[in-house]
Amino acid sequence: MNKSITVDVTITKQTSQRMVIEWPDNLGDPTDANVLKALRDGTVDYDDIIDEDEIKTLSYDSADVFDTEDDNDA
Repeated sequence: MNKSITVDVTITKQTSQRMVIEWPDNLGDPTDANVLKALRDGTVDYDDIIDEDEIKTLSYDSADVFDTEDDNDA
């Protein structure tokens, strides 16, 4: 007999996103390096995600089981 379970899982994934960012003039030219630094530092945030491609799942970080139910295969 199998059980159906409901699980809240935290997953780390590698994705590629195309996003829209409002770039302030005081941060200089929006070069690749400057944009990456501003995103990492939290200086800018994205306004919209235009496209997202999931590349792969890197890890399953945690799982919390909160519901189980026996399947009746009879």
